[in-house]
Amino acid sequence: MIRLITIGALYPILAHMGYGINWKDALIMTWGGLRGAVGLALALQLFLDPEVDLEYGTQVLFHMGVIAVMTLLINGTTTPMLLSMLGVTATSPEKLETLVHIIMEMENYADRHLDHLKHDALMGDPDWPLVL
Repeated sequence: MIRLITIGALYPILAHMGYGINWKDALIMTWGGLRGAVGLALALQLFLDPEVDLEYGTQVLFHMGVIAVMTLLINGTTTPMLLSMLGVTATSPEKLETLVHIIMEMENYADRHLDHLKHDALMGDPDWPLVL
């Protein structure tokens, strides 16, 4: 909840900084950032503190470990579903057109330079149909 509140409060600033974020990005940042690593590190520090009762430190470390594992299992397994539901993994038409253009250029480059390699003595005797 604190991460959600923090990102929500800072959303206007984050939306206008750098590349900016939208509400989908903010939701993914909130959901994906919940792993319990900081809490686990703090619990470990408490467990190792000689002034804290060993039984209490063990209980805190156990509970934080369970929380960290649960967030990894729940958030980690549901993040791909959240990404697809929000549609952020879909390639934009502009990016798709650029990717197709890049692939075509790479294929044209390879075709132009393949003839040069066929006559190179250092290439040995490869199976050119397999190379193609």
